[in-house]
Parts: sequence; C-alpha cells; structure tokens
Amino acid sequence: MDINSMLVGFSWSFCIKDILKGKVQLDQVIAIISGTRMQNQADFMHVIESYSKSYWKGYPMDKILEIAYELAPKLWQSRIYGIDPIYTIGIEWVRFDKFSEYLKCRRMHLVDDHNIHLVPSQSYWL
Repeated sequence: MDINSMLVGFSWSFCIKDILKGKVQLDQVIAIISGTRMQNQADFMHVIESYSKSYWKGYPMDKILEIAYELAPKLWQSRIYGIDPIYTIGIEWVRFDKFSEYLKCRRMHLVDDHNIHLVPSQSYWL
C-alpha cells in the first residue's frame, strides 16, 4: 500500500470503532493521535474495558483486543509528552498525504521547543 494513501486517525475510541464496523482496515492505518494517557498495561486494559462498555459496546472483546494490540505501536498520546490533545470534531481520519495540510489549516505543528516529533513509539514513519 502506498504510504500517501494510508490514514492518520485522531481518536482511539472512534478509530477502533470504525475498524470494528469495517469502515477502515487495519493495514490502512499509519498512526493514531489520541488524547488518551495509557502509560502501562494496567492503563491500557482500563481504557479497553471502559470503552468496551460504551464506544465499542456489542463487539466481541477478543476482536477489540486484537485491534487494540495491533494499533498500540502506532499510537501517539500527546498527554504523555505534556502536549494538549488534538481535538477534532467530526474528523476521525486524514490521509497521510493530506496530513500536513490539515495541520496547517488548524495552525498546529508537530515539533515543540524540545523537538518532540510526532512519531509512534516504534518509529513507523517520518
């Protein structure tokens, strides 16, 4: 798959829901930028359990976990770095080739004064 046609997501809950619904395929996702703050396995499981009762209600837990574990290395959580979350209303996905244009329209940047780059924990891109 061409990297430019891959997707950047802006909500852990809604992006996983779109994948559960079949609107987006896992292999289309290059990264998810989230307002969550999951710093360890206990935090991760707490969010999974909480969201499975609301956003993902009615979906099998094994499928939720499969998707969440697959996406975890592609997750960037701004709050962990002391950066306010990116709030998007009605926009869950942006194509990678339109990502910087989207941020410019929102007057956002990816590097702060400490050179914290927007990259997933295992450097999948940039």
